[in-house]
Amino acid sequence: MAQNQFGLTRHIPENVKREVRTRCGFGCAVCGSTITEYEHFFPYFADATKHDAQHIVLLCPTHHSLVTKGLLPKERIEEFSTKPIAKDRGFSQFNHPWFKGVPSLKMGGGPLVSGTPIPIELKGESIIQFEPPEPGSEVARISANLRDATGSHFLKIVQNEWRVMSGNWDFHSVGNRYIFNDQSGSPMLRLRMEPPNFIAIDILSTSVRGVPIHITEDSLNIGPNSFSGEIFSNCGVGIS
Repeated sequence: MAQNQFGLTRHIPENVKREVRTRCGFGCAVCGSTITEYEHFFPYFADATKHDAQHIVLLCPTHHSLVTKGLLPKERIEEFSTKPIAKDRGFSQFNHPWFKGVPSLKMGGGPLVSGTPIPIELKGESIIQFEPPEPGSEVARISANLRDATGSHFLKIVQNEWRVMSGNWDFHSVGNRYIFNDQSGSPMLRLRMEPPNFIAIDILSTSVRGVPIHITEDSLNIGPNSFSGEIFSNCGVGIS
């Protein structure tokens, strides 16, 4: 593994990464995008003797590239690091134009749920909703309202704009997976994107007006009730 002149590798410890993500509101300090990379500043990585969370910032690939090319001064990055935009507005965001048409959903141990705009609705609130593309677009619109056990939102998706609420303990993306953990480190949501075919829910723990919902790729539990392969395709609402 490559090292700088002081023998420091590019491997940033997980606890340091978590501190950086939390400080930056889980998004690029400049634009709030949830697709991020880690960038050292003052000192640069080449001159760093340790991975100091206060001198590392989250940047999206676009702004990271601008810094690398010298088009975005590190003085400005330092300013953004002290007041990240996601912290300022309360959420980070990213638009995901990965699926053409309405995507299928894999969860609960059943076959792919296809052609169902609202796979799960409880007490009048849809957990996740698919809408056809807007005129002039081929990209499906995905919306969701996900809450923790207290009823507070930890993720809103509004027609493909992902809003990760900055009060979350931890959020990060790894490859095609999006991972949200609660304060104990337990997963609240783990989504796997498989464009252009389907979205898989590996884990989802949410609630609607006090009713707990727990979903994995193999099981679906709403309150005391368990379901298996019972979400219907090609209908308006799968389970209500």
